[in-house]
Amino acid sequence: MKKFIGLVLTVSVAALTGCNESAAPTPPPKVVEKPSVIPANMPETSSSTSLINIAGYLPKFANAATTSATTPNLSTAVNIGNSIDNAPLLGRTETIDGAKAYAILAAANSQAFRNGIEQIGASYGRDGMITKITANPSMVRSIPGYSEAKTYAGTAVGEQFAKIDSASVIVKKAAYDLQLTSWAKVPQDKQIHLAKMASNWEVPLAQSDFDPKTINYTPVQTATTGSDVVATTPIAEVNDDIMAAAALRILRADREVLSTMKIGSGQSCAYRAYLNARMCMAATKFPFEHAFCISEHGQNEMKNCFAEAVGYPKPLVKKEKSETSITIPIKFKDAKPAAPVKKTTPKKK
Repeated sequence: MKKFIGLVLTVSVAALTGCNESAAPTPPPKVVEKPSVIPANMPETSSSTSLINIAGYLPKFANAATTSATTPNLSTAVNIGNSIDNAPLLGRTETIDGAKAYAILAAANSQAFRNGIEQIGASYGRDGMITKITANPSMVRSIPGYSEAKTYAGTAVGEQFAKIDSASVIVKKAAYDLQLTSWAKVPQDKQIHLAKMASNWEVPLAQSDFDPKTINYTPVQTATTGSDVVATTPIAEVNDDIMAAAALRILRADREVLSTMKIGSGQSCAYRAYLNARMCMAATKFPFEHAFCISEHGQNEMKNCFAEAVGYPKPLVKKEKSETSITIPIKFKDAKPAAPVKKTTPKKK
């Protein structure tokens, strides 16, 4: 009898234990998350450090242009001469590359663009995404956040271009106003300036010590009387090579960034602006004329190089004179009239 009771208890305990085991919930399957295509906290490489360094040349150029347009620097022949002498120090290929780099870093600040890259990249992986972008830069148009990033880039470089434009206008106006002053019509030794320009053209550019956090990529907005919100900061055109390089910057494909942005592509434009500034100086001798050379070639022409490198080259348009068009030659005061053309008659045989 005792053995029977013990057997019943043993069976009952086993049964209860079995019930408890069968009632235990089944653990959910583990969800394997795909790794992010955007590296986190990746240290800067030599390529990315180079990108940041050259980006600093654009604001340096804009600041130098602004300084040349101040009243003290337009008040003496020496200061005007210094401005034209120093123009080749930053009027370089590297500064054109700097304009591109500046736009790239600005576009890479767009969180919407980063999210879009993460979203699209989930299907391809980081390496696949890098391959697709480098093979076809225009594919970045399909990435969510593209428009916001492009606005960021256009706003950032547009602000710097506006500074250069403003300085150029002031200096060019001074070129005409200074004709009323006696010191600005005293001939200068152009050979001294030409030699200094040539020397400065060969000076290697120093490190810019640029902090990319200082880039302003948010357009300043004001409301009009019609309650329409408009951007007062000029937004520059930005091409898809720049936007592709910005996507690669986010993916931290640093070497591919430099190749996609076409480092050195502005060499001919920079050299042309430099030669035009030299020819302008060679053809003039007065300080008020030198101010014109600074504005037209040292500033405005170089700014056009920046704008074309970041955006698109200006289309070549053949100008045709219409019946109503007139040409008004711009002459400086006290300019010597052109020598009369001697008429010659063919000799009779």
